[in-house]
Amino acid sequence: SVTPSSASTDTAPAVDAGTICEQAVPVRVKWFDQAKGYGFVNKFGSSEDIFIGRDALNRSAMQMVETGQALCVQVAELEAKKRVHSVKDWHDFH
Repeated sequence: SVTPSSASTDTAPAVDAGTICEQAVPVRVKWFDQAKGYGFVNKFGSSEDIFIGRDALNRSAMQMVETGQALCVQVAELEAKKRVHSVKDWHDFH
């Protein structure tokens, strides 16, 4: 039998999307590494980091986000950790 190799630290892991816990959350991109496919966002007025992976962008038909960009996101929780489930550009939402 073939066993899957461990995930490389150079790419964002593909994981279960989790359970949606917050809808329409305004956030700003703290940083996003296009090559690695992940980064972090912060809610407006908060320093709490929320993981954002390429899977959330793919789910939302977005190709990239940039540092400082304002977004509106759905937040999911998986194993007590928050992550962006889906994304809308701030201008598309308002």
